[in-house]
Amino acid sequence: MYENEGFSLSKRLCRRIKDNPANPISIPLRANQEWAMDFMSDALDNGRRIRVLNIVDHFNRQCKGIEVDFNLPARRVIEILERAIERKPLKIRTDNGPEFHPNDFNCDEG
Repeated sequence: MYENEGFSLSKRLCRRIKDNPANPISIPLRANQEWAMDFMSDALDNGRRIRVLNIVDHFNRQCKGIEVDFNLPARRVIEILERAIERKPLKIRTDNGPEFHPNDFNCDEG
């Protein structure tokens, strides 16, 4: 029926999720080996957007920090991390979102 009307059927391509060997996801074997950091956002009833920064230990899923505000600039994120660190993690995993772009973390004194 579809072809009888002169329409062509397009083939759907199967998209495979490719492994990223340059940045494999490892399973931590102890606490403070790897933390995950990410931003979330939501809107209030009046339309104002809020931002939430979550810091979680991957080993035991312990929350190392949650910060909620209307604005979370780079300097504030650094302060939050400094408060959260009881023992420095070996690495911190983030997504590739614009929040963690290196050029945005210009925190020179002065």
